[in-house]
Amino acid sequence: MWGLILTEIIPVAFSARWSMPVCFVQKQQVKRISGPADAIRHMRDCFMDKSGPSYSRAIDICLAALRRETDPDIARVFFLAAYEDQLARAQKGH
Repeated sequence: MWGLILTEIIPVAFSARWSMPVCFVQKQQVKRISGPADAIRHMRDCFMDKSGPSYSRAIDICLAALRRETDPDIARVFFLAAYEDQLARAQKGH
């Protein structure tokens, strides 16, 4: 061992859910995002542009919701903003 002493446990709520899921059609299938963990997974796996400020902020807020530092429904708002930004960028061809 290297003498590392853990002094704090950070609770993580992987099962955190939004009061209302976000549903949309992707590749002719309905995609359902139910909470911050789903949102992070979707953004990392499916977003083409991961460099925009809305993407970074949504990831940060979703992680904060998982750490119970903010309400999951606040993370939903930031996910929706990032998703809308992603759609707008795709329509512009970026």
